Amino acid sequence: MPIDLHLHSSESDGTFTPEELVDSAIQNDIDTIALCDHDTISGVRKFLNYAEGKNIRTIAGIELSAFSDGGECHILGINIPLNNEELTTALEKFRNSRLIRNDTIIRKLYELGIPITADDVSVYSKGETAGRIHIARVLVDKGAADSIDDAFKKYLVKGARAFVDRLKMDPYEMVALLKRTGAKVVLAHPGLLHMDENALFSFVKELTASGLDALEVYTPHNTDTQIGMLSKMADSLNLKRSGGSDFHGENKAGHEIGFYRPGVHVPDTVYSILATGKSG
Repeated sequence: MPIDLHLHSSESDGTFTPEELVDSAIQNDIDTIALCDHDTISGVRKFLNYAEGKNIRTIAGIELSAFSDGGECHILGINIPLNNEELTTALEKFRNSRLIRNDTIIRKLYELGIPITADDVSVYSKGETAGRIHIARVLVDKGAADSIDDAFKKYLVKGARAFVDRLKMDPYEMVALLKRTGAKVVLAHPGLLHMDENALFSFVKELTASGLDALEVYTPHNTDTQIGMLSKMADSLNLKRSGGSDFHGENKAGHEIGFYRPGVHVPDTVYSILATGKSG
C-alpha cells in the first residue's frame, strides 16, 4: 500500500491544486497521502473534502520552517487539527512575516532595475501567501533570469542581490507547538542539514525531548548512505521512520508522488507513524 506523507500544493509552493494531488495519487495507486504545505493549512479542507468517497486516505499536515545550527530546517506536522487556536495564531504570524519579506524583495528588485509587482507574483501564487518560488517565476517571465534556478542564484539565495532573510523560528518551539496540537511531528529531509553525524544526532536528540516523533528517512533528498545512518539514528532514539516525495509539481522536477527514488515507493513501514506511540 504505497504512502506519501509529504506533498505540497498550489496553496504554497507547489503547482498542483489540492484536488489535483488527490486525483494524481489515485491514478498512481497511492493509498495514503498527506498535504504538508509551507506555513499554511489553507488547502487542507479542499484536500480532505475532495477525497471523501474516493479510494484514498488523505491526511491533514503542515511544514513549518525554523533555523538550526545546520541552517534552515523543516518540521512536519502529520494529522494536525484544523481549528487549533494556538496553531492558527502562529500561522498568521508566519504569513505576515512572508508578506513583509516579499515586499522587501520586490523593493530590492526595483532598485536593481527589475520592476515587478505583488500582482505579478499573485499570478503564480494561488494560496494565502506567495514565496520566493513565485517571485522566481516572475523573474523568468520578465527575462531577468533564464530559469527558476538561475533566478534564485542571481537574486534570491543568501548572498544574492535581492535576498531577504526570513523570520527565524526556533525548531524546538516548532516541534513543541505541533506536539501540543496532537500532531505527529517529523523532522523533514534531515540529510539537507549542514551537520556531521554527531551534531545531527545531538540535534535530533534535543528535538526528541521537545516531542519529535519521527525522522523523514525515505525522501529524495537523503542519499542512500544517509538513509542507513538515519534509520539507525531513529532506532537508537526510539523514533519512527517517515517518508515522502516532497512533491511540488513542476516546481521540483524529478519528485513523483509516492516515490522516494525513481520507481521505488516509500515503504509501507512508514504507516507506523500514523499509529499510537513512537516505537516501531
